[in-house]
Amino acid sequence: MTTAAHLHDLLPGLSDPLWLGVPLRVHVPQRDPAELHVLRWSNHPAFEVGVERTVFQDVVIMCTTRERTLVDLVRYRRRLGGPAVAARCLRAYSAAGGRRATVRSMADATRMPHPARLVLETLLDGMDAAS
Repeated sequence: MTTAAHLHDLLPGLSDPLWLGVPLRVHVPQRDPAELHVLRWSNHPAFEVGVERTVFQDVVIMCTTRERTLVDLVRYRRRLGGPAVAARCLRAYSAAGGRRATVRSMADATRMPHPARLVLETLLDGMDAAS
């Protein structure tokens, strides 16, 4: 989540630990929580919708798109201490010419739960009002 936001220039700096999304039953070596946070996804489409694949030294690396990253930041906001990180990234996304309609479409495509969708809509509406 925050790692993808850093990669998409939505969140400056790399002060947060690396976030890694893995399938539910995949073993991940134990690391210091200050270095690595693992999010286990049981929903297989989580690895397909809004995910880009890049090859780096013969290794396929998957990273969420900017819009999917924003949706995930809102969806998992409790792990990040609230919606402030998502709001900050949404401002950077908007300043770079990102479209709110595209974020809303991604929220639909990922079947974002209703409570998180309400938070997303509030943040998007707040950005519309600030523009």
